Amino acid sequence: MTRENKYDVTFDGPRVSFRLRRRYAFDSATTSMECPACRQNDTLTIISPWYAQIVGNMGGEELLAWHSVSLYISGLLQQATGDMSTPWNLNNTLAILMGDFLSPPTTSLLKNSHSELATFAFGPWLYNQTAAPYSDILQNFTITAAEMRALYSVLGNASLLGGLSLTSHDSHLFRRCSLWANELCHVGGARRASLNLSLAACGVIYLIHTCGENVSLQAREVLQEAFCPMGIGSDPCLNFLGGSSTISDAYAHAFSDYFTFLSSYFLNVFLEQKQLRLVESRPQNQLALGFQIQVDSSFVPSTFYNGLILSEWGTERGEIDPLWTVYTCLQNRDMDNNMKLIEYNHNWFSPVGLQFNPDEKYSLSAHTDFGTSCGHLQTCTHCSSPISALNFYVETLQRPVAFRFSSHTSLWGVDVYRYEMAEVSIPIHTQLPTTYKLTHAFGGKVHTFLPEPMSNGSLHIFIFYVMVSSEVFL
Repeated sequence: MTRENKYDVTFDGPRVSFRLRRRYAFDSATTSMECPACRQNDTLTIISPWYAQIVGNMGGEELLAWHSVSLYISGLLQQATGDMSTPWNLNNTLAILMGDFLSPPTTSLLKNSHSELATFAFGPWLYNQTAAPYSDILQNFTITAAEMRALYSVLGNASLLGGLSLTSHDSHLFRRCSLWANELCHVGGARRASLNLSLAACGVIYLIHTCGENVSLQAREVLQEAFCPMGIGSDPCLNFLGGSSTISDAYAHAFSDYFTFLSSYFLNVFLEQKQLRLVESRPQNQLALGFQIQVDSSFVPSTFYNGLILSEWGTERGEIDPLWTVYTCLQNRDMDNNMKLIEYNHNWFSPVGLQFNPDEKYSLSAHTDFGTSCGHLQTCTHCSSPISALNFYVETLQRPVAFRFSSHTSLWGVDVYRYEMAEVSIPIHTQLPTTYKLTHAFGGKVHTFLPEPMSNGSLHIFIFYVMVSSEVFL
């Protein structure tokens, strides 16, 4: 059973905008009557809206991976040292063990004393990189405790690792930082000022991934600012200026591979602990009402995932209710969603200016927001041809999503209009293989179908206009 209220209703040309608050109540008697064989613990498989929401809110899988690096490294080092401030206070003994690349990882002192650190520490990782071009250079050079403290003070600090692009989840800044890093690494920083970016905005991750073994002087200066903040000779400090360029280039090249390893490793740890996956199979009562995830980490909180019928749009981030924009089936307005408001600004009758016949008052209370056939609504005059772009508020992503007109086909008298999701709508590294279908029937009902996978990996909307006057089931 559904209870809903609409408020702040406004009209602008062919569009009507309003805020919607909806509540759901489970009615066991109705469910039993409609589906006698259904059971609450029946397992269903769906495209996970929780995966899409978390990845989308972070700005994509890549940014989520970098966020996971700083989250887990900071938390694991705090646990290992007993210091709940920052990894800057990594003691000499532990720092040297984490930089030990001479001992086999399976029998090292680090493995015996802190096995959870041995899985990702720089020394054990470097031990296994015997074929890498930087391996011989670094393994003929002593890695100091001060250098390890510098490395993990950056990795455990989201602001130093990815700057505002990571802490603010800004996908636009993500692209600008990539250009900024490319200019510093390969152009020599000639246009650096024009981008107006810095370590605070982008951190070191873009330079580390982009420069590889070709590190310009301008790029070294930024890396020095992060890895040796108090100057050469201080502690912590990993020197990218004033020392051997061969060593600093080898470090930068090694860090490029090491950071890639860390991002993949800790992203998988995060997704596994949070039980996040693209396709989710659970009992339908959990999918509908929500479920709790217990995480065995003091620095990764347990999570309750809201069920599909209980989620409140925007409330998790403290935002106001989303503003819905749809098309109406009223005079001089295009028809989309066959919208017929239940209540217009607390008025149970439609305004005279919106009526087909201004001498009559048409009650709005008799119709749901998706009315019956367009021909049954006396305020309807016509249904227009499709427009070039549509915007829908997708509940699971908590954001409007833009769809652009792609193609038009006709089959057995049915016009089919295909809309494809705009690429910028969901900034996810790999687009979700999902299909959303909305069927619009002129003279029929509106049917919304669950997401379905598509072989080409994109997200689509299909809209069908059925030109009949009676109710049609597709």
